[in-house]
Amino acid sequence: MSQRDVCDDVPARGPLTLGAVYKRADLHSRFGGSRIAGIVPAKHEPLVLLFHTEEPAHQFYRDGFGADGLYWYCGEGTSGDMSWSAGNRAVRDHMQQGRSLMFFERFRRKGGLWRFSFVMQFVRFKEEERPDARGQRRRAFVFGLLPIARALHE
Repeated sequence: MSQRDVCDDVPARGPLTLGAVYKRADLHSRFGGSRIAGIVPAKHEPLVLLFHTEEPAHQFYRDGFGADGLYWYCGEGTSGDMSWSAGNRAVRDHMQQGRSLMFFERFRRKGGLWRFSFVMQFVRFKEEERPDARGQRRRAFVFGLLPIARALHE
């Protein structure tokens, strides 16, 4: 399957399509923000982009749905105790700031393709002791996110 078969164009304005696959570079061209972080407060529009991958190198985060129906998404920071960085505050405070949380899952590494899978809403967070990227124990913020819209193919 070629990239042309799976990649949708990011519209210049207006909403993205749930279930569509976009190039991450194109998302950043429209919205701005860090091109490598998992939590990306957009620079040009009122939203926060959240990126999740199942790649083994990132599995110390252990994101996923819980029995409570919330998606538990680990906060920003790969080593040491997490702090209330700009990304972590953006998730926690998105409703007060009038920002949407748009959740993307890696579709294919080659070409930087990501599926727009959910619109989320922050419900609560918890602090847990978790390993960081080097295997050291640290305090981590884990955000409980409620899907308020999801792609039909899920």
